Amino acid sequence: MSVPFRKLKLILKLLADDICVKMLLEIKKSDIYSDALAKKLKIPKSTIWKKLRELENAGIVESYLTTASVGRRVRMYKFKDLTLRFKMLSDLLRCLEEK
Repeated sequence: MSVPFRKLKLILKLLADDICVKMLLEIKKSDIYSDALAKKLKIPKSTIWKKLRELENAGIVESYLTTASVGRRVRMYKFKDLTLRFKMLSDLLRCLEEK
């Protein structure tokens, strides 16, 4: 199954965003919640929440609710790997043509 055109455009946009890449690298290491991610990367929580929503809409991360060590419920984010079927720029452009 190939990634739909709209989602592929969103993924490429997010991968061009330095903050999103930093977030993805942290999330890929281990599941994390937004407050911990904001603290670790020294990025405002509002920015983290906005970018997490975009990454989740693109299908790059997924979330689940759990109880944190302090006893409150938190939404954890985990990396969701995707298969993108292109090796060369011409393959990518072909994917973008297939609207």
